[in-house]
Amino acid sequence: MAEITCPTDCSTDLPVVSFDDCNPEARLSEITKIYIARPDAVAFTDVALATEWAKRLSMTATPPAGEPATPVKDLIRPLTVIGDRPAPTPVTVDISNGRTKQLRKDFVINFTIDEITPENLEFQRNSECNMKVKFWYEIAGGLLFGGNEGIEATLASDLVLDRGTEAIVAINGTLTWKGRFTEEAVESPIA
Repeated sequence: MAEITCPTDCSTDLPVVSFDDCNPEARLSEITKIYIARPDAVAFTDVALATEWAKRLSMTATPPAGEPATPVKDLIRPLTVIGDRPAPTPVTVDISNGRTKQLRKDFVINFTIDEITPENLEFQRNSECNMKVKFWYEIAGGLLFGGNEGIEATLASDLVLDRGTEAIVAINGTLTWKGRFTEEAVESPIA
């Protein structure tokens, strides 16, 4: 993922911003899709190209119909979810002269899968093995996060069986990772 170059002295060049009083741009933030791959899956050349996604999205171990033979390790599983990413938790240390240094941020995505198929149940069971993945996520507002390389994380989930005559079975999960910066975003080419 593209890194941000932080200043080496105490000065700060202010980045460009954009606001429009007449037509402000607001986006829905709920996470609706999570795309997972193996940690060793190849990076995208350009994550914003729909053609690259078309070659790799597969719910099985088979490349998409009509696409060239993509190695199985590079296929990406699309998950339909309801999710959120709260603000990350900064990890800081106190250092000399009353200063502090932020070492990293701890990130988490909370998600729910509410379509319970035999395949999704088996996926959930496998996630109990401390599953390492590379992933991207998409929000209802049409942004895709994760950059060309994706985000390396640990995926874990549990089956939830609530009380009540109207309650449905759900798979609740988390994706957790450590990083210094917020993940890159592009307009989703697969929305």
